[in-house]
Amino acid sequence: SLVAFSGCKSFFQPDIPTGVEKRTLDNGNLELIVTGKASNLAIDKDSVAMKQTTSREAARLLLEVELQSGNYPGHKERFEIQSVEFLYDFEYCIIKGTYKNK
Repeated sequence: SLVAFSGCKSFFQPDIPTGVEKRTLDNGNLELIVTGKASNLAIDKDSVAMKQTTSREAARLLLEVELQSGNYPGHKERFEIQSVEFLYDFEYCIIKGTYKNK
């Protein structure tokens, strides 16, 4: 019976909040989790390449704005991306990274 739902992928895809989430790690460093969403045009066209490109760019821009906010001195030397992942056929891009406090 699961086969009957294979064409309804959006039926099981809840919206994921976009933006920046900050967590303080046990060692005092900060983990930033940035979620970007693909453009509406890319989603409407169901273009994997466009969804991947626009969701990644959205996440990258959110991360860049956050790092340049003034709250992360020396971020070019002290921030490291840990992972980049895509969800729901590239509709969302999640970048996780660590900002090392001195």
